[in-house]
Amino acid sequence: ANKVEISCNTRVESLAGHKVVCSQGGIRAEIEEVDTIILALGYKANVLIPESQSRTVHKIGDCLQPRNAITAVHEGFLLGIEL
Repeated sequence: ANKVEISCNTRVESLAGHKVVCSQGGIRAEIEEVDTIILALGYKANVLIPESQSRTVHKIGDCLQPRNAITAVHEGFLLGIEL
């Protein structure tokens, strides 16, 4: 109903305006009319995720520091309610 698309094992190549360019298994795709993107990337803290000048970036889970899955899911749930 909310037009949510989940893409696993997908590499984001670029974000521009409301368009995401990505590739999956060697196939390149462009997704139009995107208003929100959520990235789940590994399990190690990554403080190098760039802030965006045109978008709000919310960092949760292992992006901040390694923790257990229940904590990360809870943080995602709380952020989802907030958004």
